[in-house]
Amino acid sequence: SVEDFLHNLVQGMDISVDIDALLEEGMNEIYLLNQITAFVQQLFMISSYTRINGVANAKEILGFVPPKAIWDKKAKLAISVKPQQFLKMFDYLNNLELELKSGKISNQNIYLQACLIKFSVLFR
Repeated sequence: SVEDFLHNLVQGMDISVDIDALLEEGMNEIYLLNQITAFVQQLFMISSYTRINGVANAKEILGFVPPKAIWDKKAKLAISVKPQQFLKMFDYLNNLELELKSGKISNQNIYLQACLIKFSVLFR
């Protein structure tokens, strides 16, 4: 699933097969990149809220309460990422989006795959 892929990406696990499968299913490169950015944004909000208040509150952070297993996994991952890493992740993802949208990349599929593999190595 996309959720498992996102967790594996941020945890620095091997995602090459997952990326290929998602893109072969017809997922747009920009859409996938936006999903990754939104996921990192959620992790940042969870991490920030938890560091300020001591306990993560899904209702206040996300506006809804996801299933407990999903929330616990996401909260654990959010706390494991150092606060300084979030800025670097956002810079990397924003620059990647700019490169893809600028039209200078001839094969966006392969370029995105390579950049996401690099992302998983840089930010583990």
